[in-house]
Amino acid sequence: MSNLELSMLEVVGQAYARALPPKKFVKLLQNRLGRLPESTADDDLAAALLRYLLPNPPSIILSYLAQALASSLVSSKAILVHILFYLSDNDVPTISALTSITNVLLSNPTGLAESTVIPSLLTQPFSNGKQATVPDIGTSASATPSPTQTSTLSLLIPLLRLCASTPSSSLSAIVGRTISLLAPFPAPSLDVGLEAGGLLPNLPEEIVNPLRNCLGELMADLSTHDMVGPNNTDIQMGDVSQLQPVDVGSVPVTTGDTPLPLRPTISFLLHQAHRSSKWSPSTGYDQPTPSLPTNYTQLIKIGSYLTSNPAEYLSVLLETCLLDVAEHMSVGTIHNVRAWQFVVEGIPRLFKWWKENSDPKWPIPTDLTTPLNAVIQALLPSVAGFSDLMTQTYVSSVQSAEAEDESSGFTPLEGWQLLSLQESLISKLVQFDIISLEEAAIVAPGVTVHTFSPGESLLKRLAGESTPHLPPLVQLIDYAYGAASSFAAELVEVIQGAPQIPPPENLFVHISSQPKLLTALSTYIPPPSLLDLLVRQLLNGSLDEAARADDPQGYLIRFGEGVMLIQTVVAHFELDLPDLLHDARRANNVSDLSSSHKECLNGWVRAIFGSDGIEDQILLATSPQELCKLTPTLIQQAIAAVASGQIDLDTLHSGLSYFSQPLLSWCLGGVIGWLCREIERQGLLSALHLVVLQDLVMGHACPEALLRVNAEGLNGLLEPTSGLRPVLESSGFDVSGVRNKLDQLGIPPVLPLPCPSLRSALQVIRQLEIAPSDWQSSLSLSLDLSLRSVQGPTSTVKDILDEIFLPSLVDLNGSATTALINRDTLVKFTPIIFALQLRESTPPLLLPLIRINIPSLFQTIRSAEVAAEGLTRIVKSTFHLAAEIWSEDEGNVAESLLKELVEEVEYEMSKPVIGAEELSVTGETGPIDKKRRMGRSEKITSGQKEVIEALMRGLRDDDDLRGRWGEYIGRLERLG
Repeated sequence: MSNLELSMLEVVGQAYARALPPKKFVKLLQNRLGRLPESTADDDLAAALLRYLLPNPPSIILSYLAQALASSLVSSKAILVHILFYLSDNDVPTISALTSITNVLLSNPTGLAESTVIPSLLTQPFSNGKQATVPDIGTSASATPSPTQTSTLSLLIPLLRLCASTPSSSLSAIVGRTISLLAPFPAPSLDVGLEAGGLLPNLPEEIVNPLRNCLGELMADLSTHDMVGPNNTDIQMGDVSQLQPVDVGSVPVTTGDTPLPLRPTISFLLHQAHRSSKWSPSTGYDQPTPSLPTNYTQLIKIGSYLTSNPAEYLSVLLETCLLDVAEHMSVGTIHNVRAWQFVVEGIPRLFKWWKENSDPKWPIPTDLTTPLNAVIQALLPSVAGFSDLMTQTYVSSVQSAEAEDESSGFTPLEGWQLLSLQESLISKLVQFDIISLEEAAIVAPGVTVHTFSPGESLLKRLAGESTPHLPPLVQLIDYAYGAASSFAAELVEVIQGAPQIPPPENLFVHISSQPKLLTALSTYIPPPSLLDLLVRQLLNGSLDEAARADDPQGYLIRFGEGVMLIQTVVAHFELDLPDLLHDARRANNVSDLSSSHKECLNGWVRAIFGSDGIEDQILLATSPQELCKLTPTLIQQAIAAVASGQIDLDTLHSGLSYFSQPLLSWCLGGVIGWLCREIERQGLLSALHLVVLQDLVMGHACPEALLRVNAEGLNGLLEPTSGLRPVLESSGFDVSGVRNKLDQLGIPPVLPLPCPSLRSALQVIRQLEIAPSDWQSSLSLSLDLSLRSVQGPTSTVKDILDEIFLPSLVDLNGSATTALINRDTLVKFTPIIFALQLRESTPPLLLPLIRINIPSLFQTIRSAEVAAEGLTRIVKSTFHLAAEIWSEDEGNVAESLLKELVEEVEYEMSKPVIGAEELSVTGETGPIDKKRRMGRSEKITSGQKEVIEALMRGLRDDDDLRGRWGEYIGRLERLG
């Protein structure tokens, strides 16, 4: 029997039995699949592969799957659907078996892109040639019921149960992605929704948000079920043919200016403020009342653009922040810690800043009790529920710590306590003199106001705590009243005193192992300021030679702990590596080293891979900074020595064992980073590098923090599509062991972020009231990717303006034009995008907006009226916002930009208008016609002139702009 006559299951089975190489297997499949109908090939291959993948996937079948996905012979979506139906009929396989499959699926997630919609009901796919036949109409067969459909969410329940009891992994990542792609209708049954909802508190964060959205749609569907009329039934069930296009002419046109919906807009501003913290330093963080960075004070300044009512803005801002904490019910996640700290510390400091810098045009409300009371009372059930969950989580954390460390119980922290969210907030508002004690009783009746009195030293307790007891201690620092600010003050003092006053032993190691602590610190010390302090004191500070001479090993260990903390801060906040640590991630040629560095390198080679051992003499001869930079070169020389036969593998392993000790383990951050890049560069020639990498990563003493620092590089090597499989197998690299270790540390595979195009993200703004919960991050990511493109800011501005003017409003005319622009939330939102700094080292988009030829952006516009009205509103509003939220120095830039705009208008208005006979010149290719077309750059169309004149009038007639920059606005009057 030929291969073409075999079933797909038999083809896979024979390939597996003969251990056929993956590439030959794919060629065999390509020939076989060409004879199947396209509609069945995907399911046939998926079913055949799954037969061998579960319950225990052999490595060669995983290779077949990876190669088939890369060759587009099967989709990840098809494999996933078959897995779901397999789980409905069989026992759930082990977590390791499932994660090994999902690792492969996520490396090439075909069919799971963000634009994909997975039906909320699935039919068990036909496979292996058993395709359902289509009966003839009118026969008895056509009257038989269609195949049974099963709720997709109910099929996911077994995986949700598994994810609820295991750490975050590729399995939870793919489950979360699948749920986010589910179609909202028809909704799952109530019992399925209740079971899924009951698992929410124990699920990883990547599942919680999409599942909460999915269940929210279920609740909305249930609450409105009785309101759905007969004519809406087909639409709800997915019959889009019932939807009729809206006749624009039949819509009543209102002339009022539609404001932006406050809560979604403030949610974006909060997201952007938190995001921009990594490039917004602050001075005075070591003062009793640190100053607020500008990225947060902008939250207050921008309010006058959104509403004329300060009390309304204050209420919605507080409401949005409280819901950000309580709505997700996810105590202890990095997002929740940041949200909590901003409510109990950031909001009071922000209101205090508003009170002290109150603008007569935008004052803080004189009566704060009314808006504060309204918000707190409205959200009291959610806030109280979260506070109860926070206490329960802490108690559970203490119990788990004591169960893990039976030798000693967890000692409660003296003088620190967990208060409810409302108690913490009200107490802080009183402490910052935002409200009085009497007003606090009105705002939150029955809530106790606490005065802050620090308890025992949190810093010393953290340094001396055992590893199992760190989680409950960290939760207390994150959530206890005043604990995070007190810990931050202690930490700053310790860093400022180093290296002359050594920090407590293990302090920096424990902080590095707890990323949530860094998140709590960022409310008081902006990440760039923290990094600058660490680098200045711990990395580039002068050496204490007397302390080095007294204890060379101890001094080097303390320096290394500081390096580990700096690397963790850089990775956690996505900052740039300091120069020294950047150099510590590359190996140099020995010939490029100075003579002193060569001498040091030879000394360390003899000490580690020879018989000398590490003596005080070599430690004192090499500064910690020099050792940090030389370590990758040292490893490179050892690998070269093995390759040339100068030392054997046993000697190599023996030398690498030194890096499992605190004396040198801190160097592994740079060494592992260099190894990952070197393995990627050398590809199939990197067998020895993989041997070294496995030895270091799988060592019992490799610091967890440094594995997190290098998560991206390690995940990249483990991806099935990395092209390294042959050398991974030949070198004996334990892929599953490394993957399992990363999973245990909560380091899942790096997923390709589903990112909509900028135009798609902008379209969501037009429907903010019903936008998805993560629309802010999608918009920020889309803007960031656009700004990083080749044309960068200029292209981004063009895409935004094109989205406003080209698709939606070009066909509209008459009196409706102004009204439609007034009602377009994107027109109102765009000045916010143009006035904010969206990316580090990239100025606000107002600059490229002005410094490109504005009229030329609208050469394709068919309605000059729309372009004129919309552009004028956007430019004026952006200048108003820039004047409000930019600093004094940036205000000078805004003035300079307005001057450039006025000069541009003057220049464009000086051009003659193209005549009708010139406009008719199109499509010629002769030299005379070419000259005529080139001459048009010195002329403008009547439509372009209409745009420029409208812009000129809008600027000239704006009293606020005239009052601020009258010198330049006055020049426009001379143009008529």
